[in-house]
Amino acid sequence: MLFGFALFASMIGTASFVETPAIAGYGFGASVVVGGLTMLPSGIAMLIVSPLTARLITAWGPSFTLSLGALVVAAGWVYRIFAVGSLTEVIIGSAIIGIGTGIGYAAIPSLINAHTPPSEIAAANGLNSLFRSLGSSLAAAIGASILAANTVLLGAVAIPSLSAYRILFVICAVASLCAAIIVLFIPRTKRAIA
Repeated sequence: MLFGFALFASMIGTASFVETPAIAGYGFGASVVVGGLTMLPSGIAMLIVSPLTARLITAWGPSFTLSLGALVVAAGWVYRIFAVGSLTEVIIGSAIIGIGTGIGYAAIPSLINAHTPPSEIAAANGLNSLFRSLGSSLAAAIGASILAANTVLLGAVAIPSLSAYRILFVICAVASLCAAIIVLFIPRTKRAIA
């Protein structure tokens, strides 16, 4: 759930951030297309690191690998809190979040399979999807509330303030750190990882 929260908030926070007119004190006045393309490196990073995660899982186990992914996501969010001066910085921060997400999302099924009886693996993976969706839904609700509650006026239009984005980014970093810590309390199992 925490991982889903951090990923979906990245989608909310990135596109609208870069599309904000620079006159607001942040943002780049980018088009919707550029806003979408800004998130492309994050998706590519997920694709690249996901297969490499199998080696980490084999070497360190799924719990540690998931924790590592969550720490990388948290580092990406911390970077995003401060790196707001250029479109390149936003893309780099999003790519770091994508790397961590790719590591984490690849480790979650192995963790589930290692701790679930074979007859219940399908149900456990279904619950994983449900909790990931719950995290995404919470990110949409909480993120929209924060961005709507902390605004600045540009003429007659209210837009989210830079501090609103930073608050959202801090919440995402904390959620990722919580995920990194919580998963380390999952006991190691002797069952083979499927």
